[in-house]
Amino acid sequence: MRRVRAPIGLLLGSLLVAASFLAGCRTTEDIQRDYAKKITPTGVGATPVADTVPEKAIRPMKVRVWVDGDYQRQTLRWEDKILAQFDRANRVFIPQFGVRLDVVEVKPWDNASSDSLEVHLRALRARDDGQGVDWVVGFVSSVERVATSHDQIGMASYFGKHIALRGMVSAAETDAIHRTLDRLSTSELDRVTRERRLHKETAALLHELAHTLGAIHERSPDWLMSPVADSKQVSFSAASIRVIEVSLEFRGATSSALLKAWAREYRAAIEAYPPDLAESSSREAALASTQALASGTVELDTGPASSGDTASTVRQTKLKLDRGDVAGAWALIEPLSRTAKDDPVVQGYACHVAAQRASRAEETVTLCRAAVSMDQAMPSTRLALAHVHLVRKESTSALQVLQPVEAVLEKDPGAGSDQWLALGQTYQRAGALTAAERVAAKAGQGPAVQQLLRDCRQDRRRLAVFSVEPAREAAYVEAMRTAQGEVERSRLSKARTLARDLEKRFPGAPGGALLGCLMEAKASSLTKTQAACARASAAAPELIDPHYWLGLVSLQQNHWPEARAELTKACDLDESGDYWWRVGSWYQQTHDSKALAELRERYRARFGRELLRASR
Repeated sequence: MRRVRAPIGLLLGSLLVAASFLAGCRTTEDIQRDYAKKITPTGVGATPVADTVPEKAIRPMKVRVWVDGDYQRQTLRWEDKILAQFDRANRVFIPQFGVRLDVVEVKPWDNASSDSLEVHLRALRARDDGQGVDWVVGFVSSVERVATSHDQIGMASYFGKHIALRGMVSAAETDAIHRTLDRLSTSELDRVTRERRLHKETAALLHELAHTLGAIHERSPDWLMSPVADSKQVSFSAASIRVIEVSLEFRGATSSALLKAWAREYRAAIEAYPPDLAESSSREAALASTQALASGTVELDTGPASSGDTASTVRQTKLKLDRGDVAGAWALIEPLSRTAKDDPVVQGYACHVAAQRASRAEETVTLCRAAVSMDQAMPSTRLALAHVHLVRKESTSALQVLQPVEAVLEKDPGAGSDQWLALGQTYQRAGALTAAERVAAKAGQGPAVQQLLRDCRQDRRRLAVFSVEPAREAAYVEAMRTAQGEVERSRLSKARTLARDLEKRFPGAPGGALLGCLMEAKASSLTKTQAACARASAAAPELIDPHYWLGLVSLQQNHWPEARAELTKACDLDESGDYWWRVGSWYQQTHDSKALAELRERYRARFGRELLRASR
């Protein structure tokens, strides 16, 4: 650990002498003013938080503050200044880590005076065990001498909760600056000393917070993890950021599996350090600590094991799900779901993982139903159970599960567009198109919402969902999909039976007419196909397939104008692009280069990409 003990007056003076030789005819005031700018920091996290907040949700972490009598006597409006210190630190923590430091309590501290930060840190641990918060920070007296090292003004344990910080009111540093910059005005001098104090306060807090998250000292003075305080330190290096991110992911863990995973990822982050950046002794100490971290013998200052493990396990489960590691997510959440049976968040995540892991399994249905029935169950748990029912082709059960979700989101002022969108997408998959369109209107105007609306229109045009009561749409869609599946398998006798049943159950809906068109087309009878598809088109002009098949019949009959007109209508109604490719294939086979060129131009204008050579 390096210590810089040269008096600040000597350092400033020698630099000013050197500058005077290079300055030519400039006045002493000019030289001093330039140097004042050089030693005045721009501030840690000078970029406004609102401009750099990540899109992901911000994770609040709680801090309890203790302030001893010496600090209070030395610092005017000490509580306001401490809160402002954390606000400045958040300008780094929020954009770089998605973490916000929330000071939940500021308490006076009956602490004995001492020159040793280690003594203060032990006293802070004895005073507050850290229950209910993520960090405990104790503020103690300033040092009389000029402090040039972070370790002179702050101390914390690796992976701990407790931090001891000194005040930054330094009469020695103020006197040195005033003596060296003796030609500047009082307001200029006050600005220099104030900005240097604010910077040092914030940098020291960030430096020690990072130590509690496993960050090590670095050789470069440019970064906050340098042991030497410097006015140009405003952020963490990429290597430090990775180390801190790992510990934030596992913060609060105490179970053997999570501690081993933490130690493994932490070691990998330390080993990935650029050799010329990491301070060697600090790096070796960090690597040596990984074994203690994995075994749980390192001083973690954790809260209750159950709550810490629960939160950390849920975070790790979500991360693995986001990465597509369903097996890894299940290995984490399944044991916890058996012990935390009354926790709706744990049970909800167990349902989510199980729904992706084994959607058809009866055990998954049982697990998710139990999670949905809990008080304060997450709305997304119902979506997961609905997904399970849809995979099992139980659309009626899926809709029953979804019914309460819309009312819950309506009452939740924090419900976001992504929740409305997920509900709309689930409704669309279930065939409840009117409900999906209604919910989409509450999800904003983003690209995903527009795609949902296109999918709903496409379903209506492919499945003849017109003149159907909204409450019966899902049953109608299920019947249409079943019948169309029989047509595609050439089981026409079965398909005709299903079509007749559909017409009885849903009188006035065009589904039976559409099925008649598809069945005749499958039977390859031009005359019957033409008649049946004409009836279907008359029953519902927005249906895609009747126009497509009428166009193909006209092609076979060499009725080119009629064929192009019908095929053009089919493409105009198709928002997926599928029918465009089919029509393009027919134009290729019939060598209608003009029609193909026009189709490609229209496709490019509509979809923003090229219609490449297709095969039927």
